Amino acid sequence: MSYFYASQLEPADVFFSREPTAQSCLIQLASMSPFSHAFVYSGNNKIIQASGGTGVTEDPLSYLRAHGASCVVYRYRGISPFHRNAVVRYCRRAVGRDYDFILAALSPGHDVPMNHAELINRTNSSHRSRNASLRARTFRDLSDSMYCSQLVALAFESAGIPIVYPGEADRSNPGTMRFAHVLEYKGVFHR
Repeated sequence: MSYFYASQLEPADVFFSREPTAQSCLIQLASMSPFSHAFVYSGNNKIIQASGGTGVTEDPLSYLRAHGASCVVYRYRGISPFHRNAVVRYCRRAVGRDYDFILAALSPGHDVPMNHAELINRTNSSHRSRNASLRARTFRDLSDSMYCSQLVALAFESAGIPIVYPGEADRSNPGTMRFAHVLEYKGVFHR
């Protein structure tokens, strides 16, 4: 087991976690996943997450310890500083939004890209015109409520480096999103 420490984190790193709660266990069972939550590291020892209890918030890393969360860290392969900033900027603009309980419950987690080439081909081919309207929708969606993996997926999509197929952020969940080959496993987060 490889550990990943706070000093190794970079903005836009993606966390997948689970907590020792009934709600976390239910989400894991429903999504058939070892994880129930996804969120983004925003820098300066802070994370941005969409949580059922508080909506979208920016919290200190100490939040993870206080809630007993077990986490793993992934990083978008070859992400540039420009894209890191774009992802974090989107997440910060979402702070204060409500949590979308209904969409979270309905997110099946299908259609997560299984390899980088497939994602690039699908993004660049017949979806160019669709992408323009999706990018506009992505920014409009900022005023709506959202759930955890949807926030993460929309942030990367709005930065132009999607994790899931463009336009399908509302179908993602933490269990399937981590299989996107554009994400590289970094290790178990050690606080």
